[in-house]
Amino acid sequence: MLDLPTVITTLLRHLLGVVGAYLVGKGLLTDSQATQIIGLGVALAGQIIWSLIEKRFSESKFFKLINAAKELPPDATKSEMKAKFADPAPLTKTEEAAIKEAVKAA
Repeated sequence: MLDLPTVITTLLRHLLGVVGAYLVGKGLLTDSQATQIIGLGVALAGQIIWSLIEKRFSESKFFKLINAAKELPPDATKSEMKAKFADPAPLTKTEEAAIKEAVKAA
């Protein structure tokens, strides 16, 4: 299962790769300079972007479900999931699937 930070850094790496190839083609950078800049850009920007996403959405129901699911055993029942999350509202099918995926990945 892919996690969000991996997806972000992969997309960022490809985007920076295209920009780097363009700059190398124009003669503004050497191949090794482009490789170093892409690596640095992915490392820094990926962490910054993920940090902003995490701060912005950390209080959302989805992130709370994921964090609660990580603490459950793999064979947790729906009632155990609901009790862990302490949400009296019934879980939707999407929420249940997200919890089960997070438990499997943990």
